[in-house]
Amino acid sequence: MRHLRPIPILLFLLVALLAACNRTGKPSTVVVLAADAIVPVDPATMEQARIVAEARLNALGVRDPRVTIEGTRLRVELPGVDDPTQAIAILSEQGLLEFIDAGTTFLPIGSKVTTTFPELESEGATGGVIASTVTVTPTETVTATTATTSTYAYPTVLTGRYLTTASVYRDSTSGAIGIQFELGVEGATILSEFTENHADNDVQPYYYLAILLDKEVVSCPHIVSAIPEGQGVIQGNFTLDEAKALAVQLHYGVLPVKLTVESVRTVP
Repeated sequence: MRHLRPIPILLFLLVALLAACNRTGKPSTVVVLAADAIVPVDPATMEQARIVAEARLNALGVRDPRVTIEGTRLRVELPGVDDPTQAIAILSEQGLLEFIDAGTTFLPIGSKVTTTFPELESEGATGGVIASTVTVTPTETVTATTATTSTYAYPTVLTGRYLTTASVYRDSTSGAIGIQFELGVEGATILSEFTENHADNDVQPYYYLAILLDKEVVSCPHIVSAIPEGQGVIQGNFTLDEAKALAVQLHYGVLPVKLTVESVRTVP
């Protein structure tokens, strides 16, 4: 009697083996990110961070990223990515977008500021000086002392949670690259009322609505007229890649906890 070879079983094993391997045939980059928080991070927060991280990577065009939770860390595997720099950057940036009431003060691009977030101006937040006390540790030659420092907190008008869309925009005249955004009904109403009340009609002193990303000023336009439709453009000194990454961050939301890169390694 002639015996049949177990070809179907061999084929199944071969297919399973190929599926488990890196499809690109290139090494994978494994990034471990640790939750950077003062208070303990619960599993629900880490799961939300995993979802946001995975969505950002998919939108960036990374093929088959694998994001898993290991306690208060995320392990991210990037199969066959030649240059993981952009992917790593988009994972470690929290992506908190704020529109703040800067009043008649122009805030230089790149400067770091303090805001009233999570409380909004429409909820009663007002700008003002925040005082904090710093204790100087005593040494053999220095007596223990305390010093008071002050920081001005600007009122937050809106945050990125009110955005419905965010995409890359290129000015047809200047060629400058920016982020085109649209707000939902609630956000559009807040922006409309604020800009209507503070429009300077292009007459000095100008009134500024600064735009921040993770507390850093990316744009500080003055309010020429009311913005009733909830649409606008964030302009800054963006490269195309930076604008794409920022649009992805804004569209897929803020990481619920800041993530710090703990290690990066390449595996076969």
